[in-house]
Amino acid sequence: MKKRKKKKRNQQQKQESRHHRNEFFKRLQQVMAVLGDASAFKLLDKVDRRLVYDCRLRPVKIIAPKEMGHFPDKLLTLKQINLVLNYLLKKTFVDMGQARLSLYDFTVYVETLQLQWCNMPENHPEIADRFRACFPVFHEKFTEIRLKANSLIVQKLQETAFFLSDLSSHVIRFVPEKINKPASVLDNSAFFNNYMLEVKKPEIETVKINGYTRPVYRLLLNFGQEFNPLTITPEKLGITGVMQRFPLKVYMQQHAFDRIELRLGKQLCRYNYLNIIPAILVNEPVPVAEKTSYLFPVTHANIKLGYLKGDIIGDKLIIRTFLFLTHNGTPEGKKLQELAGIHKADKQYLGIDKLSTFILSDIKKDEKLKALFCEAGCGDLFRIKKNVLDDPDGKDIACAEFLTRYLGM
Repeated sequence: MKKRKKKKRNQQQKQESRHHRNEFFKRLQQVMAVLGDASAFKLLDKVDRRLVYDCRLRPVKIIAPKEMGHFPDKLLTLKQINLVLNYLLKKTFVDMGQARLSLYDFTVYVETLQLQWCNMPENHPEIADRFRACFPVFHEKFTEIRLKANSLIVQKLQETAFFLSDLSSHVIRFVPEKINKPASVLDNSAFFNNYMLEVKKPEIETVKINGYTRPVYRLLLNFGQEFNPLTITPEKLGITGVMQRFPLKVYMQQHAFDRIELRLGKQLCRYNYLNIIPAILVNEPVPVAEKTSYLFPVTHANIKLGYLKGDIIGDKLIIRTFLFLTHNGTPEGKKLQELAGIHKADKQYLGIDKLSTFILSDIKKDEKLKALFCEAGCGDLFRIKKNVLDDPDGKDIACAEFLTRYLGM
């Protein structure tokens, strides 16, 4: 019984291997046609093709060290990380003169083909000249093209790490796997493009805020090959004097993460690195009435969603909460109150204190209501697409008529 199962498993593995090899050569010929002349494939004999397949460059892949243990986020797996990365690599293109190929195809097929092009005089001198003549692109500026492609790959790895980092539980980065000296002539590790996953959990401290002890998370910055605690200089906040260049350590309360989830939804809260870090480091802070408090505009795809509110406490800048764009504590919320007399309780009652209302409701179809929100500076909210919602297929909300009656419009 065991022998039969083993035999069946071996047969399945052989079939899968054969299918994978056939698919590889099929795509390789398509890439050959794009780069030069697909007839070059017919010049390769059985031995050449075996060599091409065995020495093919593997796709960029994220792997985890054996000692890593459990990932901090149970919802995130290596498979999901690689799915995101491969999506970005397949959607990003490399200009190769008269042809354009995805980064994924460049890494696997172009690099494999170029390797054989370089080694053909030694491996199969009888066909070398004819084979190499089929791909003039490898004669012309290929080193420059490769440098641009490698730069784009690093960029996509960084974007993947940014997208999948959660500042409340983990920040991730990818570093090239160290390749040891080949143990034998059969060692093919040099043909793999593996990157090692590294994870850093935020430090948690307790701080006294308004007389109460509260836990705060130290925000981490993933830049290049390092994890760096996030800091900001008082100078960026418009503070002058002898202390303006001494950096403030940046922390965030759990309350702020909770408010992002409540107002924007779980999806935008889960992938918060891309929204929070630029809000603090890039966007222009807005000072509020209290001299030590600031608003940091939060944007998604260049669309303003609201503000992080931070207070300077000692040598720290602590992000206390998130204010949705219509909130009374924001410039836009105050303007909305001036124009329509809408107070905090009204906004909660009408549901205009969260993003989903502006995406799913018919407010945007009512010209008067839309003009009101646009005049207050909240027009960006109508540009957000449904795909940022936890349930993009959620039913539309009919509330424009009720809202106009409530406001006496």
